[in-house]
Amino acid sequence: DLAGLADALRASAARLGEAYEQLTPQELAHEIPVRIWHEGQIMRDSPMPIGELIAGNGEFHLAMHHKQLEDLRREGDR
Repeated sequence: DLAGLADALRASAARLGEAYEQLTPQELAHEIPVRIWHEGQIMRDSPMPIGELIAGNGEFHLAMHHKQLEDLRREGDR
């Protein structure tokens, strides 16, 4: 249900935040190979710092899912 999905989204955001806070500035800056797919297309296929990957996941990916849940909630209110 939507409440369960919202709880899972909050838990994911909390885990990302905790992971980010536990890394040192050097670890956050460490580049790793990254391939990001979105809607069937490769959006990125190059190294990026771990900190940017974590932040991007929260700012884009989780935000996208939040909007999806909001849209579903609004549809259910109709």
